Amino acid sequence: MPEPIDRLRDQILKNVLDSVPRAFLEGFAKRAQDAYVGVYEEVKADTRVLGPQRLFKLKSVRQHRLDFEMMEAAQAAGMVGTERPLPYNDWCHAYAVSGTFGLTQSYVPAIGEKPQSAKFRDALASAANVPRMPLDDDEEIYKPRTYYGLLAHNPVGKRFTDEHQKLGSLNLCVPYPEMSGWAFEMNVWELIGLYPAEQRKPTSQRAPILKRRPAKKKEGEK
Repeated sequence: MPEPIDRLRDQILKNVLDSVPRAFLEGFAKRAQDAYVGVYEEVKADTRVLGPQRLFKLKSVRQHRLDFEMMEAAQAAGMVGTERPLPYNDWCHAYAVSGTFGLTQSYVPAIGEKPQSAKFRDALASAANVPRMPLDDDEEIYKPRTYYGLLAHNPVGKRFTDEHQKLGSLNLCVPYPEMSGWAFEMNVWELIGLYPAEQRKPTSQRAPILKRRPAKKKEGEK
């Protein structure tokens, strides 16, 4: 019989595949790869930043850029999102929802150094209790979710070089219900591969009907 933790992981995986659009994960993964390279090149070309400070600027700018890319991927996949209701450590994290999931993203220094699991429910509860103007975010944002996932990413290495600052890993991490730690963690590209194959419309095997020209009548025939 599967252990309780295995059953929980299987349950989370099923909900990911049912709730989180594959197009969102594919879009964000591609955008993250491009953003890692693009932001590095921008900081590298900035002559107004002192050498020892480039890594610090890179981490800051990259977090801004990845929030933007996550929101673009969410919008393209038809998800509802906002950058407003999750303030932690003086940072307003982008946040998107779909089905049973609420999702955000964060840079992590290296594999195994994920941030302490954030209490998303507390943040959303506080946000939901604040009076909002009619033009504020879609109320769908403030509905409690069964799961809250973190798209955790980090570079290949730690030095300020082309190879070290490419995207190294991108994982979806989901905390335990009591937010005591991480119950589920999977590489996003591996996760994408678990989605069911898209059904293709059957193509007709019938040969095209060719119309023949009528035979020419001989002279004198009616």
